[in-house]
Amino acid sequence: MINGVSQNGQSVGLSGTNGPVSGTYRILTATNLAAPAASWLPVQTNVFGTNGEFNTNVPANATNPAAFFRLSVP
Repeated sequence: MINGVSQNGQSVGLSGTNGPVSGTYRILTATNLAAPAASWLPVQTNVFGTNGEFNTNVPANATNPAAFFRLSVP
């Protein structure tokens, strides 16, 4: 679950909890929230921490009017 969002210069900071310990996650992005899940693009793959938490930065594209993020646990 994503429960923290911040802007850090030219990146977006995302953090969350309740993931599977040491499990893999992907951050997906789209400019249209209503876009089908299959069209969301992966921007990062990483692993949850020892308590199921994550804290990461993903690039922000200033030319996009909006960006939406989704956490995917394969």
